[in-house]
Amino acid sequence: MKKYLETEEVMKSICLTLLLLGALVTSNARVVSPRWQALADNDGHETPMAVGEADYRVVPLPMSIQTDSANVFVLKSGMEIAYDSSQAGMQRNAEFLKQWVEEQTGICLQLMPKERQRVKSSKAAVRLELGLSTNKKAPLTEPQQEAYTLNVQKSGIDIKANSAVGVFRAIQTLRKSMPVGQFARGLRWPFTMITDEPRFSYRGVHLDCARHFFSVDVIKRYIDLLALHGCNQFHWHITDDQGWRFEVKALPDLAPKGCIREQTVIGRNSGVYDGKSYGGYYTQDDCREMEQFLKERGRSMIGWDETLEGGLTQSATVMSWRGVSGGIEAARQHHSVIMTPTDYCYIDYYQLKDTWNQPLAIGGYVPLSKVYSFEPLVKDELTDEEQQYIIGAQINLWTEYVDAPEHLFYMLLPRLDAISEVQWCQPQQKDFERFKQRLSCMKRLYDHLGVSYCSGAE
Repeated sequence: MKKYLETEEVMKSICLTLLLLGALVTSNARVVSPRWQALADNDGHETPMAVGEADYRVVPLPMSIQTDSANVFVLKSGMEIAYDSSQAGMQRNAEFLKQWVEEQTGICLQLMPKERQRVKSSKAAVRLELGLSTNKKAPLTEPQQEAYTLNVQKSGIDIKANSAVGVFRAIQTLRKSMPVGQFARGLRWPFTMITDEPRFSYRGVHLDCARHFFSVDVIKRYIDLLALHGCNQFHWHITDDQGWRFEVKALPDLAPKGCIREQTVIGRNSGVYDGKSYGGYYTQDDCREMEQFLKERGRSMIGWDETLEGGLTQSATVMSWRGVSGGIEAARQHHSVIMTPTDYCYIDYYQLKDTWNQPLAIGGYVPLSKVYSFEPLVKDELTDEEQQYIIGAQINLWTEYVDAPEHLFYMLLPRLDAISEVQWCQPQQKDFERFKQRLSCMKRLYDHLGVSYCSGAE
């Protein structure tokens, strides 16, 4: 874990930004609370079906999809996943793929690492490989390191990428392409060639656990959803004036005492309090457990745009939240910039106009369409050179009024889908009406995962 910024007399917030190489979260929980409009079947079991068919129109939409629907490859139980286990991350990728396929479709694949292959890997149904061909002599950019191709043909499914992270991105595309059900006779994959890489190197999502505390298991599920959407940065806000949420061995009383607030306001700015103490913090064992899911980047400072007022070191990165003006100024000074303006990226705001029938929010109105319309590059204000300093975008979920996991995921989804296309897709790919159509497949996956979401879209 790593500190990015310390301000005022005491540290009022810690922003933990961690590289999401992928987090696997297994949960059998089913969300049935009507308040958050979660959808679930009656008993948690899928009805067996003969055969299913993949649909590559996922979220975020890949850069290029060329499909031949007249020809299909049928994936069946007992087929193999071939990979080189000596390459870092590939064993984990193969295990993720096997588990997700079985959980989502009932099809059980076999792992076939290179050292156990008696025949050429081309005989396996799914082949995971590093070494995506490129004609560029220059070092790969961060987006190029996550690039991949996914080719479905007569002999099976080939995934190639420049890194294990790129393979993981491709596997997530496969995961989202699969229907949900039990397919006894296999899953049909139309022939296709997908070429994909992200637009921005920084694709972040924030979670405030200072105002309200969420368990490690809930955070893992949150992170798994981020990875599902191609996000690669988790910004964890765990200290504020309402609670200090992590253990410090050198200061043994800090977390047990600093995590407690005497009472919590009832409703929004009512001036009425519940009179109940509230607390919770993450032990160092909890933090180490989180580190099993996440890998730290190298150290650098990231600060909210107020840091511009005090001057910045050359290596500093600025998060522009008070509109985009702070980001514009920072880019002109050749600082890296993450755009996260309140009007587009604060998802603690209401997402539907009918606020009376929505869970309590801080106020405001940031609907799905507003998030989807966001464009991080301010081309009218920045030169082509200055635009290169805009490294990505982030949505922020503050939790003053979010006190339960169902509420948390309701506020996140499907606005996470919208920001993922802002972060991943080129502007010319985006179409809000077609995006809403593709959301139906994502919502079926959310039902399968047992997470709540907002079913409306404005």
